Amino acid sequence: PNIKISKKEYLKKRNKREISSSRSDLIGLNHGVYNNLVVFIKFKGDADFSTSKAEIDSMFNHNGYHAISMNNYYKKATYNQLAMNSYCYPKADGNKVMAYEDIYPRNYYIPYNETTNPNGYKGDEEHQIREFALLKKAIEHIADEVPDTLNIDRNEDGLVDNVIFVVNGNTGDWGDL
Repeated sequence: PNIKISKKEYLKKRNKREISSSRSDLIGLNHGVYNNLVVFIKFKGDADFSTSKAEIDSMFNHNGYHAISMNNYYKKATYNQLAMNSYCYPKADGNKVMAYEDIYPRNYYIPYNETTNPNGYKGDEEHQIREFALLKKAIEHIADEVPDTLNIDRNEDGLVDNVIFVVNGNTGDWGDL
């Protein structure tokens, strides 16, 4: 629901964002610390993630002049003015990355084919509805694990600043998801 909106409604929302993003109280949000949520997803019956928690933490949070990580990228691009700390959910089991396991198998998110994928979606609207539902379920699954003390709305607009969804496995032939 509400995935597709009218052009009038879109322009209204865009204008509201432009006004809020030009407010003087947002000055200074291009430095400091942002907290990023990383949500792992796998489909029903798929294998667990094989990458270790240590490797994932390194990809997102590793520091040091030559470190290759998202956090280090932001630090270098902003001359050490902005940090992007990432927190992974569901929480790991030791060094094992855990994932929200969806109720549907991977083929549910692949285009319909009468012969090869009768479980697939038909058309863009159904695709969007299924994808949105997947992401919503994943967020609901991890919501209680995110501490209330973790600031994920730095600009206080009522929205989470940044979320990355990591889906396990080979994408194969399944469109834009």
